[in-house]
Order: sequence, then structure tokens, then C-alpha cells
Amino acid sequence: MSNQTNPPEGCSPFDLEVAQRGDRAARNGPRIYLSGPMTGLPDLNFPAFHAMSARLRAAGHSVVNPAELNSDPAADWNQCMRRDIAALCTCTTLALMPGWETSQGAQLELHIAHRIGLGIVMAEALVDGEGVAVAAARADEREQCARICDAREAEADESYDSVAESVTAGGLAEAIRARANKKEPG
Repeated sequence: MSNQTNPPEGCSPFDLEVAQRGDRAARNGPRIYLSGPMTGLPDLNFPAFHAMSARLRAAGHSVVNPAELNSDPAADWNQCMRRDIAALCTCTTLALMPGWETSQGAQLELHIAHRIGLGIVMAEALVDGEGVAVAAARADEREQCARICDAREAEADESYDSVAESVTAGGLAEAIRARANKKEPG
């Protein structure tokens, strides 16, 4: 008899694996996902990720470091993000490193963490001696993160509405051309 659990209907084996890892993480205490800028920075900012990860681990935290998950500097961004997002879903807290505001990947991770209810903290707050619960309760930081998530979502909705309106009014081809040229269809 197999030990493998069949996924519920509509749930892929990958979804089941991620959920099971997330359940284990919740049972084992807080697990922190480190998020920050990589693309375009020297050495993909790996030294900063490794240093912060070491500081957090020294403070007793369980850390998921995307620089350890994706150690190949030539790896495809999309594949790295898929791996990172799967790992993020196994964590209880997202810790943002300095410069996260300029990173599309970190902003995506922030959006996902916000929407699935993870704690969101600044990484420095954790190494400065605050516990995860205290850092997660810092209203000003959580509010800033929530505002950024909401603004990104509003931009996406507005863009979608604009394209949908154009498709209805002027046809799909014109809407696609206008979107490609970054101007309103006329």
C-alpha cells in the first residue's frame, strides 16, 4: 500500500505538496521567507541575502533564503520566481530587506504574502531583537506594505478595465496595438 496521499479533486500533486509543507511549517513554529532586490545588482545581491540569513539564523529564526534556493546566477527569472513562490507558501512570515521597493520579485512576494495572510516584517526588525509576533504587529510597516499591494492591484485592475473597454468598443486588434504602444485606444 502506498503512503502517497491523493490530492483532493481540483488540486494538483504540487499544490498538495506545498500545502503539506506549509502545514509542517505551521507545526514547527515561525518560518521566515527573506525577500529583497536581486535583479540588476552585483552578484544578484546574494552576499546581502546570505549575510541577513546568517544574522536571522543566529537570532534563532528558521529562514528560507531565495539565494540558497536559486544559486545559479544564470537561471531564468520566471523559474526562480516559481520556486521562490512555492517556498514562500511554506512560510509564516515575509521579511523584507532594504531596497525591496525597487524589486518586482519582492513586490510580487509581498503581494502574495499579504493576500495569503502571512506576517510581513522588515528583516532588520527581527535582527534588532524583536520577535516575529512583535515585528508583525508593527502597524506602520504593515500599513505601508498593504498600501503598496492595494496600489499595485488597483493599477492592474485599471489596466485590465481599459483593455476590456477597448476590446468592447474598438475591437481586439486595436486594443492590443494600443496596449503595445502604451497609449489609449482611440
